[in-house]
Amino acid sequence: MSYSKPKPRGLICSPRLAPLRFRKLIHQGKQGYKAYLMLEYIEAGPQRPTYWEEFGESLAQLHSHTRPTFGLGFTNYIGALPQRNSPCNSGVEFFIEERLKVQAGMALYNNMISPQLHESFQKLYDALPGLLPNERPALVHGDLWSGNVITDPDGGVCLVDPAPDYGLREAEIAFTFLFGGFKSSFYESYTNAFPMEDDFEQRVPIYNLYPLLVHVNLFGHSYVKAVEKVLSRF
Repeated sequence: MSYSKPKPRGLICSPRLAPLRFRKLIHQGKQGYKAYLMLEYIEAGPQRPTYWEEFGESLAQLHSHTRPTFGLGFTNYIGALPQRNSPCNSGVEFFIEERLKVQAGMALYNNMISPQLHESFQKLYDALPGLLPNERPALVHGDLWSGNVITDPDGGVCLVDPAPDYGLREAEIAFTFLFGGFKSSFYESYTNAFPMEDDFEQRVPIYNLYPLLVHVNLFGHSYVKAVEKVLSRF
């Protein structure tokens, strides 16, 4: 993991920076018993030289959007799984109740994890208020890994397949490390615009328990060992 924490504090973004691009909704509806969704087609072009720097700063700008409570007020999806977003006043409460407990409970119900491993989650929940910082809600993409980042015709960043909520921005950045990470200039640009709290690197495995549990529930037991490894640390 390559992550450096700069000295500036607070959100520092270029006033001329273009917002992140998402595919436009063309149409949605039902045909018989099947639902369909039509989205804008993005023709990929070569990345601009400043692609990753622009991405980091633009994501920081997205994360600066906030509201009084965590959540979204309605259920959406992460992959094929429903993602619950009931309002919470605390980011730690939201992460426990709407993220970890839902996925860990589903994994236990489907015999993907053992009762003993599920009990380890219960112990983690008690410790999390002392491990995670108390930040304000941030508007996040929600499923941010390299497969959901593409290049538009102008060489800029376009994000696809979002699972948004007003959640923990640290969890969003942590997720980017899970499957290889982005270029170092992305992280440098992000943290120059919106620095992390101290010791962020130590919290990355905790946040990534959520996407790991999602993968357990979607793809099976092969991801359970990664979950066990994280829980054994905390």
